[in-house]
Amino acid sequence: MSMAGFELKPLSQSMAESIKSRLTTANNRVNSGLTVKEENGGICFGWMGRTLTVASAWR
Repeated sequence: MSMAGFELKPLSQSMAESIKSRLTTANNRVNSGLTVKEENGGICFGWMGRTLTVASAWR
């Protein structure tokens, strides 16, 4: 999207930590294999070691 004039606005550390803590709680109950990691200013959501989608913010 940067080629179209948009610039990446990194998501906050607190947002990523909040999502991680919620999924950790859910994983302890279900052991579903869900993962959340920060990468290149976005938050990657995955399952069983594979990234399924990425959330990012652009301006």
